[in-house]
Amino acid sequence: MRDTASPPPSEGDVRTKWVPDRTAWLPLILIVMVAAALRLWHLGAQSVWTDEGWGWAIAIRPALEVLTRRLDFGNPPSYYLLLGFWMRLFGDSEAMLRLPSALAGTASVVVLYLLGRDLFGQRVGLVAAALLAFSATHIELSQLARPYVVAGFLSLLGTWLFWRAVRTDRWPYWLGVTVVGTAAFCSHYTSALVVAVQGAYLLAAHRRARGFLAVGAIPLLSLPCVLVHLAPGIARPDGYDFWQPYFSLTHLMPLAGMLLGRPLLAGAPRLVVAVCGGLALIAIAWPLWQGLLRAAQEDRHSGRPALLTAGCLVLPIALLAAAARMKPIWDDVYLFGALPGYLLLAALALADGRGKPRVVLAASLLVLYTLALSRSHIVPRQTRSWGYEPGVFVARPSWEPRSAFEDWRGAVAATLQAARTPGGASPIAFVGEGTLGTLQYYSRGSLPAYALPRDARLAEADVAPLVARADSVFILAPDRFPPDGWEARARQVAQIRGPGRFRRFLGVRVFAFGKGAAALGGIPVTAGNLGP
Repeated sequence: MRDTASPPPSEGDVRTKWVPDRTAWLPLILIVMVAAALRLWHLGAQSVWTDEGWGWAIAIRPALEVLTRRLDFGNPPSYYLLLGFWMRLFGDSEAMLRLPSALAGTASVVVLYLLGRDLFGQRVGLVAAALLAFSATHIELSQLARPYVVAGFLSLLGTWLFWRAVRTDRWPYWLGVTVVGTAAFCSHYTSALVVAVQGAYLLAAHRRARGFLAVGAIPLLSLPCVLVHLAPGIARPDGYDFWQPYFSLTHLMPLAGMLLGRPLLAGAPRLVVAVCGGLALIAIAWPLWQGLLRAAQEDRHSGRPALLTAGCLVLPIALLAAAARMKPIWDDVYLFGALPGYLLLAALALADGRGKPRVVLAASLLVLYTLALSRSHIVPRQTRSWGYEPGVFVARPSWEPRSAFEDWRGAVAATLQAARTPGGASPIAFVGEGTLGTLQYYSRGSLPAYALPRDARLAEADVAPLVARADSVFILAPDRFPPDGWEARARQVAQIRGPGRFRRFLGVRVFAFGKGAAALGGIPVTAGNLGP
């Protein structure tokens, strides 16, 4: 491999030069401006969806309760503490809820430039920053009030500090590695995968005493978080949550899509799928192969930057896949920490390459990024299109644009309007445990709501009298949960209250019974057509 990229900075440069180079200021500023615009564009346009509403419900609680109680099944408390503090300062509109993620996503572009520059030179840093700025996956995650991008930013910052610490062995950098790594772990557990990369790199390339102390201190400092928030859930026989699968080879294609921004729309013609699949194979396999070749040729005195970069991509995937073979915890979004490793390898291949391979890689990335960006706000997902045929509901599988994850804003507004029916004074609503926060976010407590366990029927002894007394009864359920349990609950209410109405919003179903049913609109439902 010909090394034509700008050489990495020397150890002396690393000691003093931590700001962007003068010649990189203008392109870097332009890249950051574009990144910020893409992440702030229509930031509050989409409705808060289930997981965001759940996070809001946790963040509004007292900080001591968030720290000491296991309020989230799968995430540690630091992000919710940050979000709660942020909301007290700036409010809790949809845009304000998501702004910390958007800011962290924009800052990640700057840190990736600094890391790429220190590893391989200024040109690689700028190309990597540009790839991250236009990454549809990163844009999507940066517009969610979830901990992924905040934890990803901290992991990326920790990796940059780690590399500078390796090259200088100065204790302030090692201290930064410990502090930032602990903060990342306490924001999202899978940040531990990046810490594992750092530990493996120290064993393979640079066995520095300070490094082992700094990296080894991260799990020790995170131990209280593990014992209070993670251990009780991971001990469950079905994993620490309800919906993740075990890992299988079929998950490699969605993983590749995540790295490239999910460019394919499901249901596209087979020829288009085949062409995009070939381009994706080139876009991922070639940079990885070139990076591994370069890592094999590096000597210890260079610091082995390609080894660290390849490890940032390969090791998190391997570790999460191995863990997900034992517990059902696989989700490609949990590998957000591996995205910078891939982008750095792609940037290195583009900056280092020559001739046709470089042109083919650039063309593949251009096509895939263009496809992904054209759908950056309408990432497809499978939903159910509900219709009505004589005597039965029909769920027709379909693919819909994900312009909003779930339209809880519209569903709750329609429910509140129906609940205000003249003559009605005591409406109630039933939702799942995970969706109660979203209903409370949009109703602001004006609609009494009861959370029901997942896939559990209404407890007739407790709920039947309440259902019988209420003027209006509403059941709200997201499409991404299996409909069978919700049909059973609606059928139970229909047996008590008689016929009702059903109305479907994007990603959300609403059943209404009693005085507010007619005002909801939609189609009629009875105990008979809601299933056996």
